Amino acid sequence: MTAEEPVEFKAVEEALAGRRDLAMYGDNNRLLFAVQLRLEVDDIDGLAAEALTDGPDDKGLDLIHVDRDRGILLLAQGYESAKNRPSAPEWKASSLSHAVSWVISHTTDDVPERLAPKIEEARAALADAAIREIWVWYVHNLPETENNRRALQVVRSGIESAITARYPELRPDIRAEEIGRDTIAKWYESSRTPILVHDEIAVPVVGDQCLTAHGPGWTAHTVTVAAEWLNTIYWKYEEKLFSANVRGFLGTRRSKDNINNGMRETLESEPGNFWVFNNGITALVDSVQFDAERKELLIRGLSIVNGAQTTGTVSKFRDRGSLGDAQVTARFIECGDPVVVQKIIRYNNRQNAVDPADFRSNDREQRRLVEEFVGLKIDGYTGGRRGRGVDDVSRPSKAVDVESASRALAAYHGMPGIAYNGLRQVWEDDRIYRRLFSEQTSARHILFCWSLIRAVEGHKAHLRSLPQDQPIPKGKDEQREYFDHPGAIPLMVTAIAESIEAILDRGIANSFQLKFVGKQVPVTCVKNWRPIVEVLAPLAHKHLKPVLKPSGPPRELSSEALDNFRNQVESRVVIEEEPWATFTHKVTLKG
Repeated sequence: MTAEEPVEFKAVEEALAGRRDLAMYGDNNRLLFAVQLRLEVDDIDGLAAEALTDGPDDKGLDLIHVDRDRGILLLAQGYESAKNRPSAPEWKASSLSHAVSWVISHTTDDVPERLAPKIEEARAALADAAIREIWVWYVHNLPETENNRRALQVVRSGIESAITARYPELRPDIRAEEIGRDTIAKWYESSRTPILVHDEIAVPVVGDQCLTAHGPGWTAHTVTVAAEWLNTIYWKYEEKLFSANVRGFLGTRRSKDNINNGMRETLESEPGNFWVFNNGITALVDSVQFDAERKELLIRGLSIVNGAQTTGTVSKFRDRGSLGDAQVTARFIECGDPVVVQKIIRYNNRQNAVDPADFRSNDREQRRLVEEFVGLKIDGYTGGRRGRGVDDVSRPSKAVDVESASRALAAYHGMPGIAYNGLRQVWEDDRIYRRLFSEQTSARHILFCWSLIRAVEGHKAHLRSLPQDQPIPKGKDEQREYFDHPGAIPLMVTAIAESIEAILDRGIANSFQLKFVGKQVPVTCVKNWRPIVEVLAPLAHKHLKPVLKPSGPPRELSSEALDNFRNQVESRVVIEEEPWATFTHKVTLKG
């Protein structure tokens, strides 16, 4: 670190250097680190396998990520400087205008063949009105500058015009941002520190009532505040306001099951009832004091640990006056014990019924699976959808996190569409959840499925590493073309799972009993699958590619495609001894 580099930047560099799992991505490691910090992604390897587009014909976009669950389209370019320069190249920021136009505006005839599937996926999500926010990032390891900020504002204006012309009914929030070392340092710090907003804030109290409670090391004040105040405080601090929250705002998509949409409708039609219909917010503060004379709560520091959905919904009313007389219950907690603080964060979010995904960790099966993974000495499985700790980015390489585990289970057990772009349903839909996580589901079986999806991801990475500008054998070119399509990885996992009886040459009454024999080491389990994946990958282009749609695998799969794939596997098993015989000896249905 030079004298000009801030201490916060050094902390980021040390954390990034410690992420051996990201080293394989070369100059894209910082970009993926930023994605993980901002989107709170546990399964960064799975996201990288689907979203990275870096290559000689990438048109200036290193990553295209479509997240239908959150309604986000992320388009990003990375730059890594070997020298400590005063700024990142401005021309690269400006070039994002042209890069983004390839995604939104260019005719498909001009789109490079390798990028076409990801661009079609993005356009399909835009056409379906599944995108509420478009993020364009310029990620690098240098200071952020005003010149780059202005260049990116031009990019943003261009995107806005292109969206209006092509999708006139769509009104997404558009952000074009420079994600330099300052921003990444801020994000990293927020992953480790509960409170990022440390200003002194006066909170106007509606009425003169303040309920004060005390406990071991904590003091809490409960008051009623105007929704208008909550709106104002959000637009002053934005995402920093949620630094201690395990979830960000989930949006207000129009559906009967979306509670955020229900809150918005209440604010629009009967704001006077918002207080009684809503649970309010809970926030951590550095200090709190009630001024009865001025009817104000004086706080220093603020982070909302429960109520991100309430705050986010209120923030969507840019005209604060339209909130009328809507009010919100607010509880402000001062606590100096870091252990208790973490429990406040954890338990407040478990008690919130907005999203079952966030408190499945209290489920009996999840508690059992956590213990089983501990017994196997495998790190990462926390028993909930997101296992955010105090410093979640300092994780072991090859950790089996909950996100990648649930994706693998869904793909292996016949739901590649859910695995690709509907993972939230695993946790929200009790029927799907109980199908994948029951008393039959063991940590060893999860590892069996997890290692298969990692082996398929590794095979795709190998294909992408082959020269892009030189001829390669037709078979490998077809494989690479297949894996360029959204959802190709989980669909391949499903096809192999459907063929497992042919691979093992035995009947299987309960596929949840499948596991590897011997010591359960994640790296070894992935190696067990690799020969199988390499032999079967050539079948995907002919039998599986026709199934894929721009948005990924369909929710209802064609049995014909899987039957044809399985028939081809059966033919190969009859003719060849390897790798089937070796693999069979490594798999068991016992224990």
